Amino acid sequence: MRERTSSINRIGSDGFVDVDTPYQLFLASGAILEERYTTWSVIPLGNALNSVFLLSSDATIPVLEQRRQATIAKVRELCVGAPDFSTFCVAARDAATGNPYDISFLRLYSVQLGSEAPEPVLETTLPNSGVENDSDSVKQILQSALSAESPIFLEAGNGSLPVQWQELALTRGFECRAERAVVSPLRLNDGTDKVYGLVVMGLNVRRHLDQQHQDFINSILHVMAAYSRSAMKRDEEARFRRQTAEKSATTSLQLESYSRMLEMSDVGFFSYSPDGVLRNANNAWFNLSGHPRIADVPAGFSFMDVVYEDDKEKVMAAWTRLAVDKEAISFEMRWCYKEGDITPEKQELGGQWASHQLVAFSLTTY
Repeated sequence: MRERTSSINRIGSDGFVDVDTPYQLFLASGAILEERYTTWSVIPLGNALNSVFLLSSDATIPVLEQRRQATIAKVRELCVGAPDFSTFCVAARDAATGNPYDISFLRLYSVQLGSEAPEPVLETTLPNSGVENDSDSVKQILQSALSAESPIFLEAGNGSLPVQWQELALTRGFECRAERAVVSPLRLNDGTDKVYGLVVMGLNVRRHLDQQHQDFINSILHVMAAYSRSAMKRDEEARFRRQTAEKSATTSLQLESYSRMLEMSDVGFFSYSPDGVLRNANNAWFNLSGHPRIADVPAGFSFMDVVYEDDKEKVMAAWTRLAVDKEAISFEMRWCYKEGDITPEKQELGGQWASHQLVAFSLTTY
């Protein structure tokens, strides 16, 4: 009122006053006092300041639209990049804090995927001092929402909105009990449609559920669903990376143990790549074959240099069956004796006989 009086006093010097700041009014509309906004202009009548003309314009729709769009933008700003569902819930709560009128209260629940008897777990609530333990009637509503195909609207007037949730709005916005609320399931979009969370949102108690109000509800629920799914996906990817790293670490330890065992074995073990490059081998194999150590080998199929001449055709045939046909094979062949290690008995054998078992396998890189 003080601002209006000051504005009227300025008419004497300006001749015209245009008030841009919308004023909040509450007008009876049906069973509620409806939230309205108006701007007005003051025009003097005649030269004397004994009368003025007041021109009022309804600004309700643009004011509400601006406030609601700002809330949706805030949800996007705070929720983008949330690494998991719990972080998303806190961000969504913080984004809703700034609009106590259109979101009279907010509760976000998580639901464990894969559970035979899923039980919604409260992640966060707005106001922050809201009740944490749900009543039996609330639990029934939450269970019903898990199988709902679309959001469930609750009203205090028909008894479907629990008193426990009505009272959450007493410390926000218009400081009165909530009259309506919506419970919306959050579902995966991977074809399973599994519910991973629930949004419970109190609606504006000073506005009818008109098309503009419904559009806001649909929009903010859609944004919350999209950003929470992204958070779930990031959490799943991070969990997969952790599991892969743990599996890789375990595999590395196992391979290290196997390597130590192989080095102590008298049986020769070795592995080759498909293009004939020696990957690794134990000491027993190097001693048996006479093959130079890996660091000294320049190219593939180096093992052919130490295969006894008469057995080379047999060895290459075995290699083809192993590398191309992926067959597990067993065969015997001879390695060349090392120079200076040939005795008359060895000369008669022609080479060092050895039995081989070969198996094709693939390596998976994580």
